[in-house]
Amino acid sequence: MEQNPLEQERNNKISAMREKARHEMEELFDMNQEEQKKRVDRFIFQLEIYQENGLIFDKEKIQKEVIKGINIKDKENFVSILMKALEPIIVAKITQAAIFKKIEMKEVKEWRENIINEDGNIRLSEVLYAGLSEKSAHIHLAAAHDFMTKEKIADFDLEIKNGLKNLAKLIEPMKNIEEVTATSWIVAKSPKRLEKLGFTIEGEISEEERDKHFKDDPKIIHKASIDRKKFDELYLEKKPN
Repeated sequence: MEQNPLEQERNNKISAMREKARHEMEELFDMNQEEQKKRVDRFIFQLEIYQENGLIFDKEKIQKEVIKGINIKDKENFVSILMKALEPIIVAKITQAAIFKKIEMKEVKEWRENIINEDGNIRLSEVLYAGLSEKSAHIHLAAAHDFMTKEKIADFDLEIKNGLKNLAKLIEPMKNIEEVTATSWIVAKSPKRLEKLGFTIEGEISEEERDKHFKDDPKIIHKASIDRKKFDELYLEKKPN
């Protein structure tokens, strides 16, 4: 029997959501054990939030299957078992979209209310902050000495990427923002790291800017930037049509 247009549209959205989830599970498999645990703990916590907001599903069953899957060392089986565990949530995100929209709006509101630090900058991740002006968003790296070791540099890079994704979400409705800039000793010391993130290196800051923002910092400070269109393409999460 031929599907009606609304049913076909719903099924197409579910298929797109499955594909997105599969890609995320493949990425999860490639992460280190500590990061995998963080992601799983966060997901289990989200299950509690889903139930609190009226979503009906077997939380214990999903949790048990996720924990089983996360311990599998074969990538194909890992992804297959986790996809099976996630299927009720994947379907619910389309068929009960209103609940997820309510949760998202609540989380964004709480996130925005709790991310301003004492300097007035917005906390984006463990290592990244941002200030907003009329036409640009300016990112700052927090003191991150604990990350600057061979063992933890991957976590440092991940926290930068997480921060940039959070920034994209934050400024999505702010159409006046035309570019994202970064000014730091990290830009000067590791320009390739910024280039891999999509930024263009502009070089050392002016004496006027140093006097204003980095007067007591003896390190060389460089600036990098990325235009808004490219930034959104790289970091703004695409929503299913």
